[in-house]
Amino acid sequence: KSKGIEITGKMGERIKASASGNIIFSGNISSLGNVVMVDNGYGIVSVYGNILKSYAVVGKKVEKGEIFGILGLSEREREPVLYFEVRKNVTAVDPMIFLQ
Repeated sequence: KSKGIEITGKMGERIKASASGNIIFSGNISSLGNVVMVDNGYGIVSVYGNILKSYAVVGKKVEKGEIFGILGLSEREREPVLYFEVRKNVTAVDPMIFLQ
C-alpha cells in the first residue's frame, strides 16, 4: 500500500527536490499524471506526482532544493496538490522523513 502524501499548493508553484539525487524517470503514470522519480541513493527513491510542467531530464543530477517542475492539478480532486512518496528498496516508507 502506498504511503504517499498530498501536499496542498498553488497552481503553478515551483516544485523543488527534497533531497539530492539522479532523475531516473520523468513521464506520465496513470492517476498521478506527470511524475518525476529521483534516486537519492542507498536504495531510496522519491516520487513526485501531479506535475504540470517538468524540467527533469532522466540521468541528470538534481540538488536538494533545486526546482525541477511546476505544480499542476491532481486528477482525482482537480486541485493543486503535489503527490509525494518515498520508497526504500521498493517498499513505501513514511515520506515525512524527507520533509524535515
